[in-house]
Amino acid sequence: MSETESTLHEVMLALKQTEPLEVAECGFCRLEGRSVARSIKTLAAEFVNDPQTRVNLRESRGFCPEHSRLIIEHLDPVAVSILYADLAEVTWELWAGKQPVSASRRLFSSARKPSCPPCITARETSERSCAALASQLSQPEIWSAVEANRWICVSHSEQIRKLARPADAERLRILETNHLKSLRAELEEIVRKNDYRFKGESWGPEKDAWIRAVKKLQRPNS
Repeated sequence: MSETESTLHEVMLALKQTEPLEVAECGFCRLEGRSVARSIKTLAAEFVNDPQTRVNLRESRGFCPEHSRLIIEHLDPVAVSILYADLAEVTWELWAGKQPVSASRRLFSSARKPSCPPCITARETSERSCAALASQLSQPEIWSAVEANRWICVSHSEQIRKLARPADAERLRILETNHLKSLRAELEEIVRKNDYRFKGESWGPEKDAWIRAVKKLQRPNS
């Protein structure tokens, strides 16, 4: 099995939602999360003392807020202490004026800094997964799986459309537009039923639409 075929197989499995709607999520987001979790565990097990890993972490100035929380969850105190002693040192050097002016300007400049390592992992996983699906979107069994799934988030839907053939991209655009139209109607129904004039009406499937909307319309990682 080629790498693309293996990736597509993972995507197809991730698209099959078995959880209740309130806890289900975009299959591509799920694959990203798994890859990030694996990379953090691997970091703890193998790369805490790796010189290049330390250089990359210094360049990125640490982890983003989201992945910092995962560092606390998945790494042991010793591993965290090793990594963050290094980060504390480079930050102290900058603030105390121990670094050359050129280095200080580079690391404190307003220019965009490299993404944190788990963010890079998430982005690479997303690119690989979306490309694998986009390349096969015209296949009937692949399209059927996508058509039956309402959980592809807007960010990944847009990414797939950019990579797909024009006809496939247009078909996906129409499908997702219809999903968004239905979601908007459910959200409007939540607002309506919270009006004092209609509070006596019972809730329907729109009750958890606000949770689904947050997951559907989330932006990509930096």
